[in-house]
Amino acid sequence: MKIIIPLISPIGDTLFATPALKALRKGYPQAEIEVIASLDNRDILVENNNIDKLIVTHSKAHLLSTLMELRNNNYDLLVALSTAGSYLSYLINARVKLGYKGDDLGWVYNVEVPDNRNMHAADYALEIARVAGGIPDENPTLEYAIADDDYSLLQKIGGITHFPQIAIHPGGKYFTFKRWPTHKFNELIKTIDRELGTQVVLIGGRDEKELAEEIVDVNYNYYHYPLNLIGDLNLQETATLLKMTDFFIGNDSAPQHIAAAMNTPVISLFGPTDPVNFHPYGTEYEIVRCDVDCSPCFFWLGDLKQYIPSCLPSWIRDSGVKCMDNIRVEDVMEKVMRVATYSPLSGFLA
Repeated sequence: MKIIIPLISPIGDTLFATPALKALRKGYPQAEIEVIASLDNRDILVENNNIDKLIVTHSKAHLLSTLMELRNNNYDLLVALSTAGSYLSYLINARVKLGYKGDDLGWVYNVEVPDNRNMHAADYALEIARVAGGIPDENPTLEYAIADDDYSLLQKIGGITHFPQIAIHPGGKYFTFKRWPTHKFNELIKTIDRELGTQVVLIGGRDEKELAEEIVDVNYNYYHYPLNLIGDLNLQETATLLKMTDFFIGNDSAPQHIAAAMNTPVISLFGPTDPVNFHPYGTEYEIVRCDVDCSPCFFWLGDLKQYIPSCLPSWIRDSGVKCMDNIRVEDVMEKVMRVATYSPLSGFLA
């Protein structure tokens, strides 16, 4: 049996699909499972032992040519575990097709799937896998396999100490409205340094490097100066660091889901998006959000235009993202102290 899974998606969405990949492997242990990925998310999948063949596309043109080549294959089952993957499904020949529905999707499938959007995205993918014949774990978790030698990659990083660490991600690549203001991260780090005296490590992508300049106060006398690794780590190194970290603080973006996959406790700041759909999955977590009438304003599996700020309604663009701006540093610190009681930091609080 041959199964094809189009999984062209951001990092977080890719991680949400990993429990479903495992369920499909358990349901079809002898099947050949192929996954279509991109350069952006390949690292999440390259060590996944539920995949027999990972087809990595390098550009939009390469993706199209790859899909044309795959049309010569006759797959038994296509399971689309991402929104973009669902749009691509009509270009692939498969006897049975099913996947994410969404507002504009569903017409390409010949098997009806549940479309309950009041659940976590990982559970939604698991429901699709279940209908396809997969067998979900009783307590599913996100999966990101790290090669054994990835720990050696951290040897190139200077400044990491042996006392407990808190990783903080202040960015958010695809949907900047999800970012908490940098001046509040500045104040939060000072408060953590003053009250806990632990190392803060900043992480993020290369396009977020400027955030550190706004967050770290070079004139402040820190007990432990924040370690800025924004833009310095690849995905595997980030995952390795987060596995070693005591807990993570950040916006609703990919790093919080990498932390969850590493079973690291997460404090997650939510505003435009719904924690029901995107909360850290399979790990200890705390949610911080401000109760405003217009939140959430992003609707999962809705119109793709909502990802483009210029296409959003004017009342959203002009609101100043109140749901994020109104989250107080004290609100986050309350969660920090709570998580610290069941993390390795607990010994430092005695």
